[in-house]
Amino acid sequence: MHSGAQGYINDRTTDYHSLKSRLMGHGISPQRSDHFDVLNHQLRHRLMSPGKLVIVADAYSLSCSLE
Repeated sequence: MHSGAQGYINDRTTDYHSLKSRLMGHGISPQRSDHFDVLNHQLRHRLMSPGKLVIVADAYSLSCSLE
């Protein structure tokens, strides 16, 4: 089965919400937004420094998780 996640290494100091918007776009569905938060729960409410690993799931992985 298709693995639907990719790793991203943050390249600049930024806040979590700005990074999420940059990686996922501004018009993401609430489900994809929540999924991103679950995958990156250890990063929420923090200032993101360069070198932090962020997990970005594609839409297929969201539908698999819901199943």
